[in-house]
Parts: sequence; structure tokens; C-alpha cells
Amino acid sequence: MKTHCVFMGASYGFPVLKIGSRMVVPKEQFICWVEEHTGGGT
Repeated sequence: MKTHCVFMGASYGFPVLKIGSRMVVPKEQFICWVEEHTGGGT
């Protein structure tokens, strides 16, 4: 069984670091990005 993921790195400002062939999303920056794009949970 293969695992697939949705690549959100194409979204402007989405915090993605490319390390070799891996794409890593820093947790703190991801949380900030989600809060900014969802109205901060309000």
C-alpha cells in the first residue's frame, strides 16, 4: 500500500523547508500559518 500526501507548499507563504528530497514543515510556523489563514480560530 502506498501512502500519498497533499502538497500544500505551492500555497503562497506556506512554511516548507526542503532538505534533500524531503519537505519538512516546522511545527511552530505551521501553527502560525494555520491561525493566520483560519482567522485565528474565531
